[in-house]
Amino acid sequence: MKPGTKPNQQQPSDIDGRLTPSAKPPRPPAFLTKEAKTHFRKVAKSLHEAGIILPTDTDALALYCQVYASWAMAITKEDSVLARQLQGQLRQMQNEFGMTPASRSRVAIPEKGKAGDDWSTL
Repeated sequence: MKPGTKPNQQQPSDIDGRLTPSAKPPRPPAFLTKEAKTHFRKVAKSLHEAGIILPTDTDALALYCQVYASWAMAITKEDSVLARQLQGQLRQMQNEFGMTPASRSRVAIPEKGKAGDDWSTL
């Protein structure tokens, strides 16, 4: 374990200087609301299955999920001004993670079995 890390903190693997996804999706941080944690688990699972989320992305994904939960609350309370503001933030964050059809075309999704496979370069 590296100095300054917690025993249960997920660390990215390092293969040839590249960060690679961990074996399991990241867990939601404790500070998220219940709704944000639920959304975090759903999105983290999808991004992990696609091979495009790293343990270092946890904070950014947590921020996205908390904004998502706030947006959903604004919609339920019919606060259209706040909902519109949060919608803009959500769209930007979705683009960062390749969560829209257009942004997904720009995300490099690693082929399964290729990351760290020394035989693949022969």
